[in-house]
Amino acid sequence: MLAILIAVGPSLAPPHSGYHLRGRKRGFEGWYHRLTLPSGPSFAFVYSIFDPADEDSPRHGVGVQLFGPDEQASGLRIASAGDAFWADEHALALGHTTLGVALRRPAPAKAFARFVQQGWQLTSTRHQGKCDDISWSYDVEPRLGWGGGKDAKQYSTAGWLAALPVFEPHYQILMAHGLASGHVSWRGQRYDFESAPAYTEKNWGGAFPSRWFWLQCNAFDGLPGVALTCAGGARGVPLRGEEDVAMIGVHVEREDAFYPFPNVRWSVSPWGSWRLDGEYEDVRVSVTASCDDAGTLVACPTAAGMTDGISRETFNGKLELRLWRIAGSQPIRSGSCPCPSEEDGDTILLEASTERAALEVGGGPWEDVWEGSCAVGEAEAVVLGADVPLEAISDWIPGL
Repeated sequence: MLAILIAVGPSLAPPHSGYHLRGRKRGFEGWYHRLTLPSGPSFAFVYSIFDPADEDSPRHGVGVQLFGPDEQASGLRIASAGDAFWADEHALALGHTTLGVALRRPAPAKAFARFVQQGWQLTSTRHQGKCDDISWSYDVEPRLGWGGGKDAKQYSTAGWLAALPVFEPHYQILMAHGLASGHVSWRGQRYDFESAPAYTEKNWGGAFPSRWFWLQCNAFDGLPGVALTCAGGARGVPLRGEEDVAMIGVHVEREDAFYPFPNVRWSVSPWGSWRLDGEYEDVRVSVTASCDDAGTLVACPTAAGMTDGISRETFNGKLELRLWRIAGSQPIRSGSCPCPSEEDGDTILLEASTERAALEVGGGPWEDVWEGSCAVGEAEAVVLGADVPLEAISDWIPGL
């Protein structure tokens, strides 16, 4: 989850856009796509696949979860992978048919609607599906990947080591901000929209964090094109046991600016309160979030497969984001609140707020406030910052 700027691949799509599980008998891959209507509810589409090459595994299968108005969940559906699941290894394109024609590649909207009675397809520019009394069909214009705009170089969220099956699970933001136009029909209610903020991320691997937190918003009040993603978790590390890692990433489209923060300090309650502070070179960030509702339970990957009720998420979080550039060296101080000081010459870069943030905690559960921190040392920065030409062997590494 460390937000180190490592460029991978010749294309302008974020690295790890493709499917990673070719050649792996066991493992999972999951995709999360959020849609925030300008004057309506949020929707989330969560897809997963477990042990695709092992039909005897009790975890084998494809799952889908849908979340809509008032954070209602349609529930998790698991179906055998078989020939009904397809995915591109080098681009964001995947789908699954549970009833109808099993497709092999992205289908035009009319063809999908005609030949697929139950199923879904997702690409970087198109999202469509049917699941019981819920259906959706809309186009997406990617605006921000991970590292800049659609014409800027894109980066791996966790550095070049994410190409290797270590330090799992791996994590990648595929679209920090996009604009979606089309419709969602949710249990008899149709929602039409144009230029609605959209977001996509994924994770994959064979290991699972014991607990985590996550915050996301690309629909800030009066500030289109500002995108925030924060994530942190306790993960296993070979030969080192478990460690806490976290990152904060901020995009500001109007300035073509990207601010990654690998040095993070946090205080997260079991539910209802999130506080993160980050630093990267001479830039500082502060994120404060809270919610009044109980959220909704989400099924998440574990060693046993997709497990119900181990994560809680809300789409109605209140969040304040502050970004500033310091005049001198002011490292994050444990137990203190770093705040900009214009008297000391600090420059405020961004102040934003919203009541439409997605907030989540998962794993554990933990009963007390989780306070932690992580930082990238000089030696780690040298390793993670190495210019590794992974594009030269991308044909041999699924997912790149």
